[in-house]
Amino acid sequence: MTLLKYGGAYQDRDVIWVSRIPESLRRYPAVTCPDWPLNGEWPEAFNMGVMMAKKNSDFLKNFLKTFKYYRDDKWAFNAVFMPYKAYELHPDQLFVDRHLQVICFKGICHPAWHKDYIRDISDPRPVEPFDWRDARAFHFTVPKPPHSLSSPQAIRDGTDMFSEIGRMILQKSDQAALLS
Repeated sequence: MTLLKYGGAYQDRDVIWVSRIPESLRRYPAVTCPDWPLNGEWPEAFNMGVMMAKKNSDFLKNFLKTFKYYRDDKWAFNAVFMPYKAYELHPDQLFVDRHLQVICFKGICHPAWHKDYIRDISDPRPVEPFDWRDARAFHFTVPKPPHSLSSPQAIRDGTDMFSEIGRMILQKSDQAALLS
């Protein structure tokens, strides 16, 4: 695993960053964020779509050991529940940053710093309003991407949070001309 060998940051391909990684997070041996769906007896779970770790992180080593229980038919068991189990056994090896990623599912974004972020996966209620600038990254699980991020024209003409994020990214990357 590259992250274990070299350290650094990992992101799924459906993630966009909306802020710099603070220097304060770089001091931790590993950093990740809770996932939002309610999962029976599991008090929390971790979505590993965005994570950071130092070279030879003990947390990553312990997470990889959980793969001896790998279930080919249950991706969430392997990728969501087992990282949490590794954390339960070794909480000193991981910093939980609730602002690391906001996970968006079916048009509802779930900021893990809100008190009611854990919900049933079929709960269609919107979350309380939040400032997207309080997040470090957005992880778009379903659909990919939101329509307002699908093209420069959609970003330019959009009025929602995602088009606002798109405009900020294009401006900071000196690509604002794409909005003309």
